[in-house]
Amino acid sequence: MNASFDPSPEAEERQQLYLQDLGYQCAVLEEELRTVAETLSAAQRAVIEEYIAFRDTMEVESIRAAIRFGERRARKEMNNR
Repeated sequence: MNASFDPSPEAEERQQLYLQDLGYQCAVLEEELRTVAETLSAAQRAVIEEYIAFRDTMEVESIRAAIRFGERRARKEMNNR
């Protein structure tokens, strides 16, 4: 039953490529935001920088949550053996 939750190697590879592409797209957009911010007032630039900082924090917290989920799942799997 639990095996149905395990993705195939092909699905994992597609997911990894998708995540890499998203990361690249985010980096490109962030660089564009920083370039545009250079032409803005200090207050407007601060808003963009604050957004980027919050987004970075959200990304880190999302990764931490995913790790905790994986750890819980692994412990559950070990207990079910």
